[in-house]
Amino acid sequence: VLHDQGQVQGFTTVKSGDIGYFNVWRVQLVGKHPGSSHPKVAETLLKHVLAVAKQQKLSFVLVATQSTNIPAQRAYQNAGFMPYGSGVTLGWKIAYFNETSKTSPD
Repeated sequence: VLHDQGQVQGFTTVKSGDIGYFNVWRVQLVGKHPGSSHPKVAETLLKHVLAVAKQQKLSFVLVATQSTNIPAQRAYQNAGFMPYGSGVTLGWKIAYFNETSKTSPD
């Protein structure tokens, strides 16, 4: 949850899981409070998610969105996500911590 001057600005939820040998998080929801005055709620929340995931030495953080949702895609890319998989899926590889494999999950 993102707070600014005591007011909720937005939230995000993530789900943890495994893809093969990789420990990953999937961003499930990113929401902005309708009355939020914060200019970059989604980007700020996503950067926090990525920082915590890196601290916990996760392999990947993934997010999926509709190909027509350009504002969401822009927020994901501004937070550091790179195109991953199909045209409707964006993801970002944080780091490889599994030394036995250097390939990413598809």
